[in-house]
Amino acid sequence: MSQSSRIRYIWDYYKLPILAGAFIFILFGSLLVKNLTQKKTVYTVALANVASVSEILEHTGNDFLSDQNLNPAQNEVRILEGIYLTANPEDPQADYAWSSRMKLSALTEKKDLDAVLMNRQAFDILAAGGFLMNLDEFLEENDTQLHVKLKPELICNSELISLNSPDMLADELEGI
Repeated sequence: MSQSSRIRYIWDYYKLPILAGAFIFILFGSLLVKNLTQKKTVYTVALANVASVSEILEHTGNDFLSDQNLNPAQNEVRILEGIYLTANPEDPQADYAWSSRMKLSALTEKKDLDAVLMNRQAFDILAAGGFLMNLDEFLEENDTQLHVKLKPELICNSELISLNSPDMLADELEGI
């Protein structure tokens, strides 16, 4: 039997086991490569109603990793773009805005969202929805040293305090 006849014989009779073995090998190989090269997310930033500034944030993310002495090959700063929030139900993007709000809600519930860069409209929507908290009170209860350090910057943030007060919140929700 010639070499080409043997190969033809093996292929004709063992085609299915060869293809199944190749499929399993490729599947487990790709899973192994993915798990070995997967980066750990150390900081997550969402951009809500903001034009893409991801190039700037990527450089800032690399600087953040360097400052924290983290290896950029194993860690990453994740940037979530395309978050759109609107309070107008007539907006043609209302379904997308609802999905964006659900994504932010899930990330917040999972405690996987560290910062949101947003415009005024998104701030008002998130504040009225109870997504934002008073950092002055939070830091006072949880990290007194950081609270003392940041106290001068936190005092001027009276806008969020008034938005989260019950009487202001009822007015805000009626307008949305």
